[in-house]
Amino acid sequence: MSVIVLHAEEEFDPDLPQASLARMLDEVSAAGFDTLSLGLMHVGRDEDTVIAGELRYNDTLLFSDGRYIGPPGWPAALGASAGEQGPRIALVFGGAGHHDFRAIRLLHARHGAGFADSGLRRNLFALRAAMPWLDSIELACEDTYDHDSFIAFASLLAEAGFDLALRPSMFRDFWAQAFADLHRRHPGRVRRCHLQCHAKGSGNAPGEWASAFEAAAPGFDADGFIIAAEWAENMPQEIRESLRSHARETQLGGGAIWSLERIIANGADPARYADAIRAGLLDEDRRTPGHA
Repeated sequence: MSVIVLHAEEEFDPDLPQASLARMLDEVSAAGFDTLSLGLMHVGRDEDTVIAGELRYNDTLLFSDGRYIGPPGWPAALGASAGEQGPRIALVFGGAGHHDFRAIRLLHARHGAGFADSGLRRNLFALRAAMPWLDSIELACEDTYDHDSFIAFASLLAEAGFDLALRPSMFRDFWAQAFADLHRRHPGRVRRCHLQCHAKGSGNAPGEWASAFEAAAPGFDADGFIIAAEWAENMPQEIRESLRSHARETQLGGGAIWSLERIIANGADPARYADAIRAGLLDEDRRTPGHA
């Protein structure tokens, strides 16, 4: 079954009333999205809070010293709709223009591969306890591309009980090797690759990435592994055509759109984008022998 993903950031601000969050989650489901990818999560804000391993969502501090200290209703409001009653929910670490993986590299150098006795470790386990319903953590490294600290951080997330998704835009060799190492250490934990096919990733071909993952991890079958991510600057019909083209290269696991904020700013209907993703994937399914 294909995954239809909506990325969102400010629209799900932790300071919003719980009723507003519940209404928006209902709207996401009604629009046809089954997964909501929320960002961005960050490690610290300055040197002191990075060393402390504090976690924040955009500008809102959520976890410090192994405790959730954010707005009290946010985890409950999201969790009440996650899963059967609403979209699966993921959190994204990193992102363009941010330096979270630089902070992670610093903490890796101070504490070692397991981040022993670190605030980061305590806060990630607190995140798992506060939000046990989270579908996955997405890793959007767009700064250091340091292999050792990236693998250590991903391994810590796996140890805390999180499933993982990769969110690359460039540097295919880095991501393929990272996947191979994680696949060997934590089989099955990396469930998806949300491949950016827009902005810096506009030249990405999902088939080439699928081949790279399979080559790096012999025996791994990349069918359904890659989610092709488009952006809302394109019209729904353009996204449908793009998904059709990508699906000819490899068996996609679904499609994603970035982001809800851009859809709203453009005065568009989110449902049109979910329909376009689904139609683009279905168009190609119908061309495949064995499909009706």
